Amino acid sequence: MNCFVKDCRNDPVTARDLDPGRTGGWASLSYEVALCQPHADVIAAGADWVCRGAEDGSGKEVLIGEQLKELGQFVVQSVPGTINSGKMSWHHSGVLPAGMMIPVNVQQVGEGKPRTIHLHIDAARARELAEVLEMHADIQEDRAPRTA
Repeated sequence: MNCFVKDCRNDPVTARDLDPGRTGGWASLSYEVALCQPHADVIAAGADWVCRGAEDGSGKEVLIGEQLKELGQFVVQSVPGTINSGKMSWHHSGVLPAGMMIPVNVQQVGEGKPRTIHLHIDAARARELAEVLEMHADIQEDRAPRTA
């Protein structure tokens, strides 16, 4: 058996539960993984990581450091309060939808530097996105701890 960190061929020396608080509640699965000493030390020092099912179906794998970019996940840092019609000097084949451009500041998981992406969106997709975001906000607010 090897360390559970993706592409690591070192022998494991310790087991670590990556979800000791069982954040998923009663339905939480075990997130105990076998780690080599270097990876156990990096995780103990506070490095960012993601534990997921291995792509080959062989069990769990841990992504750490640069490997996190493989997830292709972005965290929204901020949404400027402006929209615009995009670059007026651009002409294109229709690859950009008729509508507005929304700049969104994001940070790719595994990358330290935030950046701005520009979402080109037509009215129909804007309505769909607004509905999904409203549903997301409602779910998150329902999960938030109640204060007296």
